[in-house]
Amino acid sequence: MGTFESAASPCHAGRMTTPSNPVEVPQLEMLWTTPPPYIGTVGGGTGSGSAPEVPEIDVSLATVQSAESAMLAAESTIVGEYNALVPDVKAAVDSASFYGQEATYSMSIPGGDLQTVEVMPDTNLQQSAQQYAAQINPVMSQVLALVAAATEACGIFTALLDKAGQMYASADTSSALPYAPANYTSSVPPA
Repeated sequence: MGTFESAASPCHAGRMTTPSNPVEVPQLEMLWTTPPPYIGTVGGGTGSGSAPEVPEIDVSLATVQSAESAMLAAESTIVGEYNALVPDVKAAVDSASFYGQEATYSMSIPGGDLQTVEVMPDTNLQQSAQQYAAQINPVMSQVLALVAAATEACGIFTALLDKAGQMYASADTSSALPYAPANYTSSVPPA
């Protein structure tokens, strides 16, 4: 995850490599789907000294957590739809005939009382289909890899949103913290 490795992203696409012909298409997964409660868990080391005096600000942690929940719901939908699409793309990429690479045509040849039907390869269509497959298959894999990377970036944003809420809860110990959802069970790795 590069720069944001310490932000435990709820969406993870694995390591991405520079697209080549064709790229490996990652499987996405949701590492968590419910925002953890804001209890001031920020991880890292301990600070020394007292906090500086700052002007009063108004932060609605419930709004921050609501935004985090909305992001998690959207990411869950994207991950589900993406993972459903991956087998279809892989089937097209792995097929030797998906685009017509083995296309044929039938020709009726009259002959006396019998009519003969001859199946012939359509070499022009086959060649065009082979050229098209050679061009489109890597592109389809690259598009899936880009969608996975964008989804992971959204997950990193969501993790940072959670981190901001946790940091505020830690900094302002007298703030009103939203309650944890009733169905909340932690699957978030400790910071």
